[in-house]
Amino acid sequence: MSRVLFFIAAVFAAAVLLCPAWAKESNAPWEHGEGQWMESFAVSGYADDGQKKWDLRGATAQILDEVVELQEVVATSYGRISVTLTSEEGTLDQNQEDIQVRRNVVVTTSDGAQIFTELLNWQSAGEIASTPERVRMVREQVEIEGTGAKALPQEKYVELHKDVEVRAEPSTVITCMGAMEVRYGEENAVFNDNVHVQDDRGTMSSDILRVWFDPETKKVTKLSAEGNVKISRANTVTYCEKARYDTQDGRMILRGSPRVVLRDTQTDGLAIE
Repeated sequence: MSRVLFFIAAVFAAAVLLCPAWAKESNAPWEHGEGQWMESFAVSGYADDGQKKWDLRGATAQILDEVVELQEVVATSYGRISVTLTSEEGTLDQNQEDIQVRRNVVVTTSDGAQIFTELLNWQSAGEIASTPERVRMVREQVEIEGTGAKALPQEKYVELHKDVEVRAEPSTVITCMGAMEVRYGEENAVFNDNVHVQDDRGTMSSDILRVWFDPETKKVTKLSAEGNVKISRANTVTYCEKARYDTQDGRMILRGSPRVVLRDTQTDGLAIE
């Protein structure tokens, strides 16, 4: 679980870091007049110490009154983890410093993660990256899909809006109909609306699933399932309104009229540890 959450936050946040650098630092080289074309163009940005921060390449750029239309875009941001974004086309708003890249958008990080979508927007004023399209994220043994996404890098927040599915090898699958929110500055994530978790140990369903993880080890420290909780393992089925699991001591606390069914035996109680 911890690999999944940090992958979501780190990959999407790294991807959108391309956008502010591209928008804010690349206006000047394109101020050549309205309606002009550039072919096989390349633009780079450098830090004060002379190190390259980013570069932008493409087949063509059409410079219009307020926007620059780009074709076959390749943008790279350099740092501890480098990020490369490719798309078939894009639009740069020179006044608002907003960017939209479209069609076969692929973001690849140097540590092996990728994002696939059909459209990605960067709103400079609010520093918000978003897409209404389906998003797929892949890294090593983890794959995440969802419809619609939003990232606020300054607030360390990433959200997939709905119909989320997380698959982590060897056998973990997490789905939710609502939003999946990752607050990687606060080390927690929330899955909303009709949440289902399945792995080799069994299944769990709830209205909401909250996850907290350690900032140093990246391991999950506790889980909290809330609302219509059902936990199925082997021949045991547990029902309650809230289940909280602490990974450090291995205890699970059930609250809200808990009921445990074991074969033909049923146990009722207010809390079971």
